[in-house]
Amino acid sequence: DIKGFFDNVNHGKLMKQIWNLGIRDKRLLCIISKLLKCEIEGEGIPTKGTPQGGILSPLLSNIVLNELDWWISDQWETYMPRKGNNKGFANYARQYTNLKDGYIVRYADDFKIMCRTYPEAQRYYHAVVDFLNNRLGLEISPEKSKVTNLKKNSSDFLGFKIKAVPQGKSKYGYVAKTDMCEKALKKSKANLRQKILEIQNHTNAEEVKKYNSAVTGIQNYYRIATNVYNNLTEVDYALLRTRNNRLRKKAKIVRFCETPSDFKKKTTGIRDCKKIYRIMDIHMLPITGVHHKSPMNFSQEICNYTEKGRKKIHNNQRAVESSKLKAFQMFLNDEDTIEFRNNMVSKFVAQYGKCYITGNELEPENAVGIRIKPRERNGTDDYSNIVIVSKAVIPLIEDTNADYCSSLSEKQKVKLNRLRRARKLKPVKGTCKLA
Repeated sequence: DIKGFFDNVNHGKLMKQIWNLGIRDKRLLCIISKLLKCEIEGEGIPTKGTPQGGILSPLLSNIVLNELDWWISDQWETYMPRKGNNKGFANYARQYTNLKDGYIVRYADDFKIMCRTYPEAQRYYHAVVDFLNNRLGLEISPEKSKVTNLKKNSSDFLGFKIKAVPQGKSKYGYVAKTDMCEKALKKSKANLRQKILEIQNHTNAEEVKKYNSAVTGIQNYYRIATNVYNNLTEVDYALLRTRNNRLRKKAKIVRFCETPSDFKKKTTGIRDCKKIYRIMDIHMLPITGVHHKSPMNFSQEICNYTEKGRKKIHNNQRAVESSKLKAFQMFLNDEDTIEFRNNMVSKFVAQYGKCYITGNELEPENAVGIRIKPRERNGTDDYSNIVIVSKAVIPLIEDTNADYCSSLSEKQKVKLNRLRRARKLKPVKGTCKLA
């Protein structure tokens, strides 16, 4: 752990790193410099450090430590020997080298370097201390930084307690056992206990929703711990007396099997006989309703800002030609809401550029987006409430006179009448030609 990282970042070094990354717009660099040197009330103009809590600080901190990431990576993971320029030869050469075998995992100023042996870990420890001091002008926190043998002791990282335990069926004989760390357990208990007190003092639906949000947040974050169920069972037991004493007179207790189906979908692994508190017609989520979910790795090439990175996220849609889609966007009405226009484009692609009723291919200038349930009947701009139709069928949808007919098949009439019923109009019958 880096000692006072956000307070000790060297401004001159940071500006040079930003320049070397390719950010060379002098106006932008000037703005960043002014943000760093913004006067702090009662302390004056800072000469080092980044403002904690600022929107720019996380980005600037990553720029500073990006140099550390690549330096450690070049020590082993991405090291290429002089004689070989391919990955296969590099992997072969690593078997006969004295290089330090290590991999870095970092979040902000907190990082771990995974090594195979104790001597390699010691070499990395001293090398990183020297690099941070001489290259970045930073110091480590001796109390929070140490070498740990994960086979014998656990190590805390981002709220998790990690330890390597024997597992005969695994590739290397060991697997990671992860728990919530002691600090995280205490924080979760205190947070939920405070939420229960707020429900007691202000018994309303909003406070119950806040409690459920806190429970969901804890479950979603710590569910990647292998022992998360037992950890949250400990939290639940610690809150048992508080919950019973504070909410017994304000809540109705029901069995889990008696709760609505949508509530059951939000949780997992709960027995039917489990007691659930219901306050203001809102059920309180059980903290133990979560199972372990393996944290799967993802490609490091994923990026929203490069063509190669975007292809890793999704392929370009092929339902509608790009030129046709651009033309359709040109005919959108600027007076409509942004949500409605965005959902119209999505629906046009989902319908393969065809009319919802007739199924005929639409030209961009003849395509119209309508709400299934009209706005005057409290219809929304949601994706599910929008369809794209031809201008030719608009009279059939909105005309109050349903005595005339259209040359539509039975399947097409079903779709047409669905739209007419949403407008409280009589269904269309018979056969006749479209206008």
